[in-house]
Amino acid sequence: LHCYPDTTVSPLYMALALKGVVCEANNATIAACDVVFEGGKVQLSDDLVVGLPAYGKATVRLDRGVQCSVTNALRMGFAAGSTGEVVNINGELRHEGLTNACSIGKAGSGIFLIQGGTTVIAHSPTIGADSTGVGHMTVSGGSNTFGTVPGDRIHVGDLGAGTLLAGGGTNVTVAISIGSSAGGVG
Repeated sequence: LHCYPDTTVSPLYMALALKGVVCEANNATIAACDVVFEGGKVQLSDDLVVGLPAYGKATVRLDRGVQCSVTNALRMGFAAGSTGEVVNINGELRHEGLTNACSIGKAGSGIFLIQGGTTVIAHSPTIGADSTGVGHMTVSGGSNTFGTVPGDRIHVGDLGAGTLLAGGGTNVTVAISIGSSAGGVG
């Protein structure tokens, strides 16, 4: 499931709304696009990549009870030069990746906004992982679990810059680490 223009030189920025669609795929890559999933079910047996280098910002919005599951990696702004955003408005997002974590701004710019619905991230997210990474996560609502692996933790500003704002919702996490590595800002 790939949603992006054929070339980075195109001025094209797409908007795509999928309502009540049931979809199974190995992976999904979203770039230079605003994709809204409303209702239905999206099941990815490998990974979800939001944002590719040189393509411009990509946004994925989950709303109206859509069920979205990602078995391996959930990546927002993973590569240097990429910008990716995921917004859970009122969906159900389940990331089961025990070997590959949820990356918010690993080497690029990543944004994760949780406004409602349910979010379960099995392997706690890293917000601003690499030295070039800038990550931002805001939790303002919903029922959320960050980390089900013993000894795991949310990393805010690991080697990069990370921001975590929590102002609402019901939230569970194992632990939080802020600015834990040399050069990290949390």
